[in-house]
Amino acid sequence: MRQRELKFGIPITDENDNRLGESTNAARQAIAQVVVSRIGMAAPAMAIPPVIMNILEKRAFLKPGVCNSTVLCTLPAKELYENIQSGAGDP
Repeated sequence: MRQRELKFGIPITDENDNRLGESTNAARQAIAQVVVSRIGMAAPAMAIPPVIMNILEKRAFLKPGVCNSTVLCTLPAKELYENIQSGAGDP
């Protein structure tokens, strides 16, 4: 995907935006920084939900046999109450 940048380099400029040349080392460093930053941005989304789920499973929120119809269903409140009272909400 970035093969051209690795092969030919990326433009190098000074503080006045004068083009000094092309650098493959700068391209390599830039690609490495992008890879690290993308992993760093994705890591919380991969790590936080399992921790939250573990906490919810330890509490009575997601245990088998506990009816969580009010959270897990989108039925109106009256129908939820009738389902729970009739035993339809129990597994």
